[in-house]
Amino acid sequence: MTSLSRQLAQWVVGLRYDDLPPEVVDRAKGVTLHGLASVLLGSRSEDGQRALKLITEEEAGVRTLIVSRRW
Repeated sequence: MTSLSRQLAQWVVGLRYDDLPPEVVDRAKGVTLHGLASVLLGSRSEDGQRALKLITEEEAGVRTLIVSRRW
């Protein structure tokens, strides 16, 4: 019996953008935009700066994308 996660993965592999209902695409765009806005705003807060410092120290030498206040 194929696992549920494997079944889901196989379905996703066969999925095309055109298969998605417009409502799903619109919702995905909205959620993505909200997430990006949260990252940008959070990176400017005091807690965000502490998190940025922690990530930078923990991931030293690892190539990562970090949103900082230098924009």
